[in-house]
Amino acid sequence: MTAAALSAALMVGLLALGMPDYAAGGVAALAGFALRAGAILKGWALPAYRR
Repeated sequence: MTAAALSAALMVGLLALGMPDYAAGGVAALAGFALRAGAILKGWALPAYRR
């Protein structure tokens, strides 16, 4: 799952649960940033497509 997909899904889910816009946006942004930072620091990557 990419950071953008995680953030978007989390934003939609939190809004559906009734969380205020600003709080849902903050949580979603932090989660996406954390995933991206972890990928950079730990070298995580999605599997490459092979023919």
